[in-house]
Amino acid sequence: REAAAERNGVTVPGKQADDLIASLAYDLRTSLNALLGFAQLLEGRLGKDAGHVEQRYLAGIGKAAERLMHSIEIVHRIARLEAGTFELALRRVDLSSLFAKEFERCRQEADSRGIPLRLLLATDRVFVLSDHACLKESVGLLLDHAIAFTKRGSIVVRLYESREGDVCADISITGMVCPETLLPSQLSTPEATNPEYAHSSR
Repeated sequence: REAAAERNGVTVPGKQADDLIASLAYDLRTSLNALLGFAQLLEGRLGKDAGHVEQRYLAGIGKAAERLMHSIEIVHRIARLEAGTFELALRRVDLSSLFAKEFERCRQEADSRGIPLRLLLATDRVFVLSDHACLKESVGLLLDHAIAFTKRGSIVVRLYESREGDVCADISITGMVCPETLLPSQLSTPEATNPEYAHSSR
């Protein structure tokens, strides 16, 4: 039906929205890339003469721009999913390496909050068949949210293969503080009624 509508010159609403968001995403990415470029140029010009405050401001600009780029990509991906134009690019992904890289990306934020991050690899390499971008986004959001809702304590991820050959990731979080709005609806265990608790999931 959608193909027939396109042949007759009728724009499918979902595809129209996807095209609009793709155009907006391109414009936003272009502007953000300019901001990142100027920030890096300024950082290079200042060099060692940059004080602690200047370095913090420049790091903040870079971090904010990267987060916006990430949010733009998520919105664009959702639009393609709703329009039916999103396709998974399945390939063999090194999950061990992916977790390690995401840990390094999050380490500065965790260190600034005094939250130890630990990645325990039971095997050197763990591979899964998945869409790399989607899997990277899922792991990244998992760690970002864990850090955001942890006021004190630690975050430990153990990656291993079960006896059945399944790939498993155990995430242990101590000192997590959940928003009160989440406690009644999503957390029903007795220990979860206390805002600060140890959480482990697979």
